[in-house]
Amino acid sequence: MHTVTKRVYDTDSEGRRFLLYRPGDVIDDKEAQRVASLVAPAVEAPAKPLGDMKLAELRTICDAEGIDPGDASLRGDYIKVIGAARGQRQSEHTDER
Repeated sequence: MHTVTKRVYDTDSEGRRFLLYRPGDVIDDKEAQRVASLVAPAVEAPAKPLGDMKLAELRTICDAEGIDPGDASLRGDYIKVIGAARGQRQSEHTDER
């Protein structure tokens, strides 16, 4: 048995998000494994600012955070894409509260 430590959301067949579990809910082992796949792993903040990173490092951040760089090819393009994705993710996180 596992106790949920933070809100867990899932998506229904029409793409709408809904609250699946609240902190303190107790779930079994099988369900805990399924829930672990729903919760995105925490991504640590980079050790240095994006502006100081090389292109390869920026590409690695996109891969690690699941950000689609689109047609970005320059460092500046990657920095804009990463900043926009993080800003959107942060505003979504704020809306959940």
